Amino acid sequence: RIQVETEEAKVKFLKLHQEDMAALRQEAAEKESAYQDQLAEVKANAESDLEALRQEASQTELALEREMAKVKETAKSKIADIENEASRMIQEAFASADAAVASEVEKHRETSRKLDEAIEAAKEKE
Repeated sequence: RIQVETEEAKVKFLKLHQEDMAALRQEAAEKESAYQDQLAEVKANAESDLEALRQEASQTELALEREMAKVKETAKSKIADIENEASRMIQEAFASADAAVASEVEKHRETSRKLDEAIEAAKEKE
């Protein structure tokens, strides 16, 4: 009888052990499933964040390209303004030089005329 009770106790212990092992396997499977779900969520979030960063980088690149085009256009406009101002200043300088030359020519003519008049007057006095 003691042997039967011992055997029954062993059987009960083994059943309890099997139930504990089954519960541990179930718990491990649930934890594994939760881990896989979390891993999938983290991966999805990472991919989403990466895509958002790619889109942001693309938009930033486009914005920089637009800004660079504006800068280039502004630079071209300023260069054209500088070229026009330089051309105007050169024309003014030529006009001023022409006026100075014309003034000197007029002075020379006046001096020549006065000299001719003085020569004429001197000839008449002789």
